[in-house]
Amino acid sequence: MRPVEAYDETFTVEGQAQGQTPGQVTLIDWTLTPGQDIAEAFEQSRRNLFELHRLHNPGFLRCRLLRYLGAPGRYLVVVASTGRETMLQAFRHPEIQRYVQDHGIARYAPAAPVVEVFEPVRVAVPA
Repeated sequence: MRPVEAYDETFTVEGQAQGQTPGQVTLIDWTLTPGQDIAEAFEQSRRNLFELHRLHNPGFLRCRLLRYLGAPGRYLVVVASTGRETMLQAFRHPEIQRYVQDHGIARYAPAAPVVEVFEPVRVAVPA
């Protein structure tokens, strides 16, 4: 279990699949390269990427970029989608592939972010 942490919401991008139940929620914990003034560029790169998902990913519900209040250069991305397959399919879209390649991890962080994927569990309770 994660300790309690405080974040400030930088922005949210709403997707096409509003009103649908999330089939997957992904948390991406980024720690940017220390000592470099890249936070603004990182935030804009994530906004651009999420806007591409909004346009090209019919299963994209929403994405939030949160800035950690305990230390500079740390962010949490929360992505809700209708399911794993829609996200994988979106990353195959040529425009998203090109953007990810041009704005790769090494540009912002010394190591890959920590990614945790969660799928809601539905329990049927007999009446």
